[in-house]
Amino acid sequence: MSAPHSAPPVEESAWDTAVSTVGRDHFRPDIEGLRAVAILAVLAYHARIPILGGGFVGVDVFFVISGFLITGLLLRELRSSGTIDLGQFYGRRARRLLPAALVVIAVTLLVSRFLLTPVQFSEVAADGAAASLYVSNYRYAIIATDYFAVDVAPSPLLHYWSLGVEEQFYLFWPVLILLIGRAWSPRRLWPVIAVISIASLALSVAITGFQAPWAFYSLPTRAWQLGLGALIALGVLAVPARWPTVAATGIGALGGLLIGAAVVLIDDSTPYPGVAAVLPAAGAALLIMAGERPATLGARLLATSVPRWFGRISYSLYLWHWPILILGPLLIGRDGIRTRIALAILSVGVAALSTHFIESPFRSQLAARFGNLRTLGVSGALSLSIAVVALAVSGLFGPSTIGRPLPTMPPSGPNRPPLPQPVLTGPVPADLQPSLLEAHDDRGPLGPDDCQTTITESALRDCVYGNEASDTTVVVFGDSHGAMWMPAVQAIGEERDWRIVPLVKFGCPPVMVTVWHRSLERALPECDAWRQLALDRIAELKPEIVFVVTSRNHALADESGNLLTGGKAARWRAGMVDILRAVRERSERTILIGDNPHLLHGQLPCLETTSRIEDCLATRDELFNERNAAVERAAAQEAGAELVPTVDWICPDGTPEGTCALVMDHYLVFRDRGHLTATITTVLAPQLRWAIDHPQ
Repeated sequence: MSAPHSAPPVEESAWDTAVSTVGRDHFRPDIEGLRAVAILAVLAYHARIPILGGGFVGVDVFFVISGFLITGLLLRELRSSGTIDLGQFYGRRARRLLPAALVVIAVTLLVSRFLLTPVQFSEVAADGAAASLYVSNYRYAIIATDYFAVDVAPSPLLHYWSLGVEEQFYLFWPVLILLIGRAWSPRRLWPVIAVISIASLALSVAITGFQAPWAFYSLPTRAWQLGLGALIALGVLAVPARWPTVAATGIGALGGLLIGAAVVLIDDSTPYPGVAAVLPAAGAALLIMAGERPATLGARLLATSVPRWFGRISYSLYLWHWPILILGPLLIGRDGIRTRIALAILSVGVAALSTHFIESPFRSQLAARFGNLRTLGVSGALSLSIAVVALAVSGLFGPSTIGRPLPTMPPSGPNRPPLPQPVLTGPVPADLQPSLLEAHDDRGPLGPDDCQTTITESALRDCVYGNEASDTTVVVFGDSHGAMWMPAVQAIGEERDWRIVPLVKFGCPPVMVTVWHRSLERALPECDAWRQLALDRIAELKPEIVFVVTSRNHALADESGNLLTGGKAARWRAGMVDILRAVRERSERTILIGDNPHLLHGQLPCLETTSRIEDCLATRDELFNERNAAVERAAAQEAGAELVPTVDWICPDGTPEGTCALVMDHYLVFRDRGHLTATITTVLAPQLRWAIDHPQ
């Protein structure tokens, strides 16, 4: 164990030197060891080691440590010189953090280019741009609440979200310390930081209850953890440092137990951060406070050579381990617990090399060759350059289907219109519409025009399509699948001079059930309120036709607002009957459009890499739940509504083993696993028109 006044090791981590501000000004080797606890917890979680499902709380430990060390650094400068050299502060941050971070982004993008499909790489490149600008935490918050991003694979740059939080903290924190320290005195800092921290914690708990992704990823809801570390640095929470060694040892042991309990007891189903995040943050705070007494058992254990070594490589290990764990299985062609453990061990070796050959040399060379302003300029230019290149290759500035004309519907005739021809063999058509890169945006009008109600809202949108003066009103009432069929309804409406009113809320089925939202980790009472408002609007409109459209892929909540684990089928059927009856009472015709097949994982990416479409196909039995179709038929019959099945259009009779098409003629059928492209629904509009005119 290092002595209290020993010098820091020659090869420092990119993190700031662990120096105390409380009592004596001494190096804290135990904090290096605490960093090891944090990174190894994160590594175990990402490697999916059993029992360690809460390992992601290691990030919370890092936040508390950062708040303690950065505030201590600023306080020492403010007390010694009466000011804070902001240029020096930001220059030091750039020298320490940017070289390794930018190298990992560049390498990850390069490897992803060869391992991922073009569509997957497009998303990762956009992630790289956000990561290089340290705003990826907000990008991922948006993605996590995007209804159409639920099936997106984890990005190899996802872990940069926490670096975004820390960099944003570094941006404003020294300015706050300087302004308050000059206006009053450093001693006046603690009540301000305490108020900020309490407000942040309250905000975190509140937002976790209804927008968990934003609470998880954003700085305002994580600032309390950084503020907790800052309060320790200010000496406000430093009482254990003055306690007897035995008492301080007990405090440290409690801190270790709290972190251990968080790692074992918290998992992905825990609403987080919220109240649960207090557990690891408090544990880290107690260990930091107790470590002011170097003789305590916890401080001595954390200050031993092995934890300190892992603490010194923790920054590089954090940067490298996640891309290796995500891309490694793709590179070697296999996954599993043994593979992930081997890759985790590999990431430790890569991190050690990165610390020695990237972190330390770049930091010293930048310090020797450039002043603070030049360092910031060079670093900023490099970050911006990577962001621009990443955005350019991501395709975000490329062609888009938004606003592009959809296929024209042919006139009706006396006979049932033919289906577009399924393409079941050979290469993907060169003139595929939309292209695989454009598919995600091929949604039709609802979405880009804000005429759908968002997930956490209940208010209706006042939008009308077609002829607003028409005497014939048609309503599309549904979830995202209602929006999916809007292009077909519009095509028919243009021919028949309809006034079309969409009542659409993504993630909210037109079924009398309470929905559980997986990303928000809560029930959606907003959905229940919206559904009733929609029924009231239908009663006002007295439409000629109401198209009821819903996906089957919804989790349900029970009466207490908890995730329903059994009895979904019966509840869903009863809820569908109730809604169809309610709509029938308010309209002349009620038409339930049946659900479409849902793809397996990997089918769309397969189209990007194969020369044979047949390699990517699956049968109707694999993609469509016939029991759900039976529920639709029974509910429509009981409620007296009409049913238009759609599965036969995608998986037509005569295909081998009931194969479901991914391409019909030269049109792409699916834009994601559960939704059809706006292009194909327009192409299928004649089938819907025939079903309307020839009800069964």
